[in-house]
Amino acid sequence: MHCNVTNNIASDSGAGFYVIGDVTYLEDIYAHANVAENAGVLFVKGNNTILNDSALWDNNATINGGAAYIEGSNTTIQDSIFVKNNAIPDEKALDQGLGGVLYVDGKDIEVIRTAFNHNTARNGSAIYLATGTTNLRIDNTTIADLEKNQAWVYSLPINYNSSSKKVTIILQGGNNILNAFYNTGDVSSIFLQMKMVHI
Repeated sequence: MHCNVTNNIASDSGAGFYVIGDVTYLEDIYAHANVAENAGVLFVKGNNTILNDSALWDNNATINGGAAYIEGSNTTIQDSIFVKNNAIPDEKALDQGLGGVLYVDGKDIEVIRTAFNHNTARNGSAIYLATGTTNLRIDNTTIADLEKNQAWVYSLPINYNSSSKKVTIILQGGNNILNAFYNTGDVSSIFLQMKMVHI
């Protein structure tokens, strides 16, 4: 199905699609400027979800999953692009802002030939893997497809002899996997097959 999903606001989850149940297939979706608490565009609670040949751009979640929030097994995302999606919560809500593009909690997640560019979140600027997630596979994606995703930086006081001191720290981010993925489960459950490219 071809579908344009733009400028929608949901007070809860899924400003574009809210699905409870198994077998969800979405293809040729263009989603832009949607806002929800969870899942700026796509909220799915169920198994066997496929998102194919789609572009999700500039969508926002005020809690988790800037573009999508998927709770279920056997999810495939392929031949798609995610640009400038954000999970930006209240700065005091330290357990929110997870997954600038995708918050996922389930088994057997596969991402194929998909790009994540300029997405932001507190943790997992591209993908946040919740505790119950196992078997994430990123396949046929290049490092260039993970361009300038940014996770938040925390500002913490540093005390020395009971007084505060000014400390200068230089942080370098951008084109790296550390900014893109955040895993709260078993590290052995993630498989990355990526190609290094010179730009």
